[in-house]
Amino acid sequence: MITKIKLNKMEEKQAIRILDDAYISIMSLARSDDDYETMNLIQPILDKIDEIQNDLENLK
Repeated sequence: MITKIKLNKMEEKQAIRILDDAYISIMSLARSDDDYETMNLIQPILDKIDEIQNDLENLK
């Protein structure tokens, strides 16, 4: 869980956009849909990004 801070709407949207960009960049490390080894390695990172995005959205 992230520390509760006050973000204005613009900051919240920017943070979520940055996390979306990171998610997409990390996903691009998998060479194909069948690249299970890479997917298994990056899945915990993707899960953490999702968790942080959810925490940001729940700060409202």
